[in-house]
Amino acid sequence: MSRIQQQVMASVLVIYFARKAVRPRALKLYALIAAGVSIGALVSVPHVLANLMAVGLSGLGAFVYAAVVNTTPTVQISTIIAVVVAGLLVRDVSTARALS
Repeated sequence: MSRIQQQVMASVLVIYFARKAVRPRALKLYALIAAGVSIGALVSVPHVLANLMAVGLSGLGAFVYAAVVNTTPTVQISTIIAVVVAGLLVRDVSTARALS
């Protein structure tokens, strides 16, 4: 393969992967990962899990409500983003399965 052919094929490969990387479902996945990382960086996950185990399943709703309300606005916004994007991803996947 000539040098020009290699350059063209490399460009085609870059364009192919760039188009895959900016698809709507991929962007939603990136947003979900970013929200999860920000929540993980701002919240003490071991403490949340320890408190959750102490509450048990019976008080799960009250625990989640108290955990979200009694945190910083940054964590609240990240949580809202994560929940909305996760819902959109579930809808995308269920729609894709229904179509196939």
